[in-house]
Amino acid sequence: MLVVELAQLGREINRLCDLNAWAVRSFSQMDNTKTKLGTPAMTLSRIVMRLARNPGTDFADGDDHRGYTLTAPLTPDGMLDEDEVKRVGASRCAVRRFAPDEDAQEGRLARRGKTWFFDYGDEADGGEEPGYRLGQHRFAVGEYVSITDEDGLLLTYKVTDVAAAVA
Repeated sequence: MLVVELAQLGREINRLCDLNAWAVRSFSQMDNTKTKLGTPAMTLSRIVMRLARNPGTDFADGDDHRGYTLTAPLTPDGMLDEDEVKRVGASRCAVRRFAPDEDAQEGRLARRGKTWFFDYGDEADGGEEPGYRLGQHRFAVGEYVSITDEDGLLLTYKVTDVAAAVA
């Protein structure tokens, strides 16, 4: 029993180290202080969403170890800022899907028509996870958003952290 618990702890430590390395790598390339014209730029936010309770699914009680980390500009009231997303470019609006039983997937925030989605660039595997009305949701701690996962299942996630992205 102890060996199993130690193995689980080791996997969790590795997952956290991978998440930290990804954050440092992604955010170290960013300069959130000025635009090309020398005017102050909008700060990008780092938003963490964790799987909430989803009755009737394998995740009826939720799972804090499954979720997304999104880097995107937000309006003062916590909504996705469409103009700033266009201005800063897709490469800076990164998303990372994490789960204990799979390798992390890295992609970007994208929009087609009125639909925001996470694009992982793998068209052979679908490569997209649309959000349900992401443009109409507040990204504030305690709020909920719904995202259709890679298997086509609409799941609810709770926003657990919103902070300025590290430059």
